[in-house]
Amino acid sequence: MNRLISLPLPLMAAALLLTAPGDLTARAPTAERILPIGQVQGSGAESPLQGREVKIAGVLTARIKTGNGWMFSLQDDGDGNENTSDAVFLLDAPDTLKIGASLVVTGTVLELDTENNSHITALRVSHTQPAPARPMPVVREIRRPPAHAADWEKLEAMQVKISVPLTLTGTPHALPFGRWHAAFDGRLWTPTEIALPGEAVHRLARQNLARSLWLADAEGRNTMRREVPRLGSQLRNAEGIIDERYSRHVLQLTAPLAIERQALPPAPTRRSALRIAAFNLENLFNGNGQGGGFPTARGAKDHVGYQRQLAGHIAALAALDADIIALMELENDGQDALSAESQLLAALNARHGGDWRAAPIAANASHDAIRNGVIYRSSKVRLLEAPLVYDHGPFARLNRPSIAARFRVGNSPPFVVIANHLKSKGCRNARAADTDQRDGQSCWNATRLESVRQLHALVQNRFAGQPVVMLGDFNAYAMEDPPRWLRAQGWQDAFAATGVRQAYSYVYEGQAGRLDHAFVNQAMRRWLRAAHEWHINADEAESAQRTSTPASPARSSDHDPLLLDFEPRP
Repeated sequence: MNRLISLPLPLMAAALLLTAPGDLTARAPTAERILPIGQVQGSGAESPLQGREVKIAGVLTARIKTGNGWMFSLQDDGDGNENTSDAVFLLDAPDTLKIGASLVVTGTVLELDTENNSHITALRVSHTQPAPARPMPVVREIRRPPAHAADWEKLEAMQVKISVPLTLTGTPHALPFGRWHAAFDGRLWTPTEIALPGEAVHRLARQNLARSLWLADAEGRNTMRREVPRLGSQLRNAEGIIDERYSRHVLQLTAPLAIERQALPPAPTRRSALRIAAFNLENLFNGNGQGGGFPTARGAKDHVGYQRQLAGHIAALAALDADIIALMELENDGQDALSAESQLLAALNARHGGDWRAAPIAANASHDAIRNGVIYRSSKVRLLEAPLVYDHGPFARLNRPSIAARFRVGNSPPFVVIANHLKSKGCRNARAADTDQRDGQSCWNATRLESVRQLHALVQNRFAGQPVVMLGDFNAYAMEDPPRWLRAQGWQDAFAATGVRQAYSYVYEGQAGRLDHAFVNQAMRRWLRAAHEWHINADEAESAQRTSTPASPARSSDHDPLLLDFEPRP
């Protein structure tokens, strides 16, 4: 999208041979007849007049900041063809031109590469002259998204106003580039969260793309970098110029948005004797444990960043009001006083109760930079023995070893909590069945499927008849093979079992879904009272924790924590 803001005009100049603005009106035009802009744009993805010098007339409707100056949009009264845009971008025009000016413009037609298979039709201006005044073109009103993403091409460079609310769905590029990801008709859902892998997923992905629109400030101001709203916020009165950057269509805003901001939700209220949670810490690394040793392999770049990260984690963990917490993405540096886990516990105990303990983790086959952990409040629950650390097969070299810990609360029967973090979707080193099968499940799906089969067998062999909950980051969305296989074996999704609709814990590329799950067997299901996802992270801009003083749970990680309330009984 508006990499236009970071797309320097020297890049344009390399292809366009920049001319000094003072020369533009001095050169006599060679094109004779004034063409409708729609004829220059054409009805296809590219102009049929590329490389030709043409003359057009219209009104300057907007200017868009580039790395080295301005790009303008010129729009005429239209050619009566809905398949052609009535506006075109002007390159190398004098910066002194005024919006609303009526002009006759001569220039050479080109397709400007805006990277990643994107381009826009533009005119490299060689001559401008005033034209008889004409009113500003009528702004095109849009009430629904196009049927296909490519249909935005018909409005390229034109003024449009979205007359329905847009939903803010993604902001990973807000801080560096000042661009937001918005959508018609509510949130975008990760296709494999709600559709079966294969053609249904591809169909939904196409629909998501058509519903999507990036938003940027046409004049490159910093307003969209500051005070970024939470995802789910409603955006109204979106008005601007249709552009294309990095394979996405962009609305370069020319008027302020009206924003109905979504508030940070309070922590879910606990109403049960036992609460179990899971939280992905997004790479908690503490250097050498003594203030030095930064930067580390992952996590914070320096000790100040680590302290900020730790403070956010403690604010979130204390507010969970849990008795047992399964942790993911802890630094795999042991459990001594200088370890990341021990220092997390010390900070948590200073803030919340003083009775938090870590389940002891036996030496295992994993040499991964990160590991799982299980922490618990010793005054609330009793750890019955050292946990089983499962490090066989894919759990030794691809997943992080799962931790199966048995507890008792009061006089309840023993129950088992299994903390998991399965192989991610990144495709590095993927081979054979683990490569991307182009069905929406990305890479390593075969390994994740084998992993849940082994977890199921582990429970059957070691914990038969006992209440069990398996929870954590499964790196698979709800309709992918691993969760579906577990459900087919009788495991129940805790959120579906308690009637939670549209659950999500993670947002990627503007699409929400669940990578984090909780599966209960039938014995544990009888105890289950409620399941919650506390949306403190996935909906927050990445800049939230950096500017939060005092430390807030907001954006303490990239995954939302999940919480399960149980009422144990014989």
